[in-house]
Amino acid sequence: MSLCVIMGVSGSGKSTLMEGLLAWDPKATLLTSTTTRAPKPGDLSDKDGRYQEYRYVTKEEFEALESEGAFAWPAGPHGNRYGTPRSILDEALSTKRLYIAALVWDAVVALKTYAAAHHPNAQISYVYLDLPDFKTREARIKERGDTLESRKIRLAELPWKRQIEKARLTCLIIDAARPKHEVLTEAIKYLAK
Repeated sequence: MSLCVIMGVSGSGKSTLMEGLLAWDPKATLLTSTTTRAPKPGDLSDKDGRYQEYRYVTKEEFEALESEGAFAWPAGPHGNRYGTPRSILDEALSTKRLYIAALVWDAVVALKTYAAAHHPNAQISYVYLDLPDFKTREARIKERGDTLESRKIRLAELPWKRQIEKARLTCLIIDAARPKHEVLTEAIKYLAK
């Protein structure tokens, strides 16, 4: 196992699934991204230092890292900047340890390109959490405490199924409206193959 990419619109349960997978595999860790956004209550990190979802930096620090070429790709969804450090990505794509990441669509496309060029034999598993029901998404996003402005931006996201099909991306598609334990069980079965 190498890298498991969790995809889905805001509110689909990506962080919840990531937590479940970390509990399932005690050796697993997160692919830590660098971001300019402020920490949120749902961000994942543990007290033992085994995993951390984000490294928080200022806009100036991010720009300095970007100019040094530290990121495999930079992205800017929801008005913030995100970058996946090359060093962490290279480790994730060349190890048997399970790394888990939640990526926006542009980052998924960039990952495919980067892996093909630098790690053609890397094992990458993609899991898409499909949540087309607007009311469910709206309730989940509101429940987690996003600002009104952030909720508007996140609710404007469209489901990714069409992009996945167009990109011919092989992935497990899970109905994210199902109970959390069923979503986790299905993802584990997929990854355990």
